[in-house]
Amino acid sequence: MSNTPSRNMKIWMVVASAFFWAWFDNATFRPSLFLLSSTDPLFFNLCFIVTMLSGSLILLLASLKSSLVKNFIANRAAGACVISSAVAGNGLVLLGASFNNTALIVLGSLLAGIACQLLVLQWATLYSKQGAKSASLLVASAIALGVVLDVIIIGLDPTFSTVFTMLLPLPSLAAFYFGKKGEGQTVKEIEAPPNSTHPISLDTIFPSSRYRVLGLSLSLVFAFFFFGFAFGFMQYETAFITAEISPFASAILLVARGASAAIIFLATYFAGRRIYAVYRVAIFVGIAGFIVIPSIGTVVSGQLFAGFIIAIGYTTFDIISFTLLAEIVYVTRSSSYRVFGSGRLIVHTAVAFGWLFAFVGFSQFDFSAVQNILSSTIGYFVVIAAMLLLSDSSALWMLVRYGKIYPRDPILEQSVLQGTQKGSGIEGHKTPSDMLEEAGLTEREHEILNLLLIGRSAPRIAKQLTISESTVNSHIRHIYGKLGIHNRQELLDVYSANL
Repeated sequence: MSNTPSRNMKIWMVVASAFFWAWFDNATFRPSLFLLSSTDPLFFNLCFIVTMLSGSLILLLASLKSSLVKNFIANRAAGACVISSAVAGNGLVLLGASFNNTALIVLGSLLAGIACQLLVLQWATLYSKQGAKSASLLVASAIALGVVLDVIIIGLDPTFSTVFTMLLPLPSLAAFYFGKKGEGQTVKEIEAPPNSTHPISLDTIFPSSRYRVLGLSLSLVFAFFFFGFAFGFMQYETAFITAEISPFASAILLVARGASAAIIFLATYFAGRRIYAVYRVAIFVGIAGFIVIPSIGTVVSGQLFAGFIIAIGYTTFDIISFTLLAEIVYVTRSSSYRVFGSGRLIVHTAVAFGWLFAFVGFSQFDFSAVQNILSSTIGYFVVIAAMLLLSDSSALWMLVRYGKIYPRDPILEQSVLQGTQKGSGIEGHKTPSDMLEEAGLTEREHEILNLLLIGRSAPRIAKQLTISESTVNSHIRHIYGKLGIHNRQELLDVYSANL
């Protein structure tokens, strides 16, 4: 069976997972289940933090015992339990909010958080079928369609809005466990790991095992943590729940999320090799939102504008994180449950820390007195996260940026990292080896170029090849001269143009 999802399969995945994303956004990050009550806002924050922490427990289990989680999720009886937990959890939160009952809110949030992350792990397996390509397309389109559902829901009467939010997971979960997918495929067939016939080892993607945590490079780990921390901090102060600012604020922020997801989908579909530039622009647009917050004060239009562009940033981060993790799953043939469990665990843990930091800070200090300081600090966290995320020097970004060939060619993916597979490209495209031969590089220059392309610095190349750094720099100058370029960025541009 081909590992390339059919068009019908993709449509099913987008529509079904859109209900999941609509539920995830509406029930977790907006107080839709609290609309029928006059509950203290602290109850909503309690719901949020319990949901995140209970989800983190599932992610931790997946990172440590991936086969156990996989076998549980694949069982249809377990699927019925997940469906029951999702809806029952929402119902308990609704009752708890209506009667100001903390125990019901905690129990409901616990059930909903567990069900939510089990679904995240299951969708992650499907999103990883073609690695970065399928994840970028499917996650972005599902989020965009999920936003459409959310906009419809928030426009309803509060009673209907609450009921629909509570029932949102049903279509997604039921379709996943009890429906036929695509061309009559069964659940187990869909769950099969990506069939990459030439798996790439983690040591090739992240060369230094000393600088890896949970199977990820330290730069990615810290990027995930810093962004999650900033998001958790903002969530405590309900930065994205702004009904008190404007009755249309929630819809405006949803539009930002949906529009950015739609743009990323289109960019991936029509210009996959330029997706890195799209990611970079969207992330730094979000950073701009944090930068302007201290200067806008309480001006409603300014707050809405800042929230709009921040929403673009955090939506892009969602898609990037799924994209990178899916690429690791695809090219290494690793367990999607372990890889996504580890990656998302970092994000969820950081969100909890960010929330707790805000809780302590706001309970000890007058918010108006430290608003600018706190906003600037969190803004710096996001800047650091963006720099770490986009400047990660591992070979992972090389695969994401230049490996978007459809149907994906595992041999050619190996050449992206190693430059050793001559003549293996798609008809009409030169492989890296073809390009290098035409440039007339020596064997040593060829060897150094391969190391440059997977992110090695001159000092590391010198150490690996047991030569002096000045010799390496001399070779690099010769390589640039033969290729007619001046720096590493131009090298990457030439390299991608010849794929």
